[in-house]
Amino acid sequence: MKKFYKRNKKLVGIFFLLLAVSFFVFWEFAGRSELLYEGIVVLKEDAYKGTLITDDMLDIVKLDTNSHLENSVYQKKDIVGLEAKHYIPANFQLVQQFFDVPEFVLNDDEKIMKLPDKWLHSYPETLRRKDKIYLYAVKEKDESDDNKVVNINHDDSEEKLYVFSTTVAYVKDNTNKEVESLDIDRLSGSSTISVIEIIITDKEFETLKEYAVNGYSFALLYK
Repeated sequence: MKKFYKRNKKLVGIFFLLLAVSFFVFWEFAGRSELLYEGIVVLKEDAYKGTLITDDMLDIVKLDTNSHLENSVYQKKDIVGLEAKHYIPANFQLVQQFFDVPEFVLNDDEKIMKLPDKWLHSYPETLRRKDKIYLYAVKEKDESDDNKVVNINHDDSEEKLYVFSTTVAYVKDNTNKEVESLDIDRLSGSSTISVIEIIITDKEFETLKEYAVNGYSFALLYK
């Protein structure tokens, strides 16, 4: 073996040199990409608010896994059929919060109703269009009323009764413009809420009307 090595020292050196170069080339052109990079979904062209996302609009690019945003989109099917919630530039990392379900399709028995101001007891300022909400009928307690009502907030001065859940159709300000979040976490809005419209059936409307006639207003909550 030693004799073979001495006689072919140059060939062995060349072999290891070529092996090292080959490994370097493989690492730079394939290995690094496979081990340190992962494909994420991006848009081929800019998308504007309300744009319906289709498969041909999307591309897969590989980025260093350390630079991926939280909730990045890794598969096209996860956002195909959704609509853009705001302007999204091409080749920008996409996250699930950028997209929402398309416009509502109402059932035959459903309508959109504006909640009268006098019916509203409270609602979160972070409420937005398409949120699922839970309506509670709220009424100041009559001290002479012997009825015992379970109170979700343990506040003995008010009755709070769960009515039903539904979806917010529109949230508008006093200029009739939609109130939008200016960041993913809803920490700030484009304006102040003045009008809330919800999806409701005739039966649900009659339920709300009956509560309102009996002195209740409604608290809107969402998760």
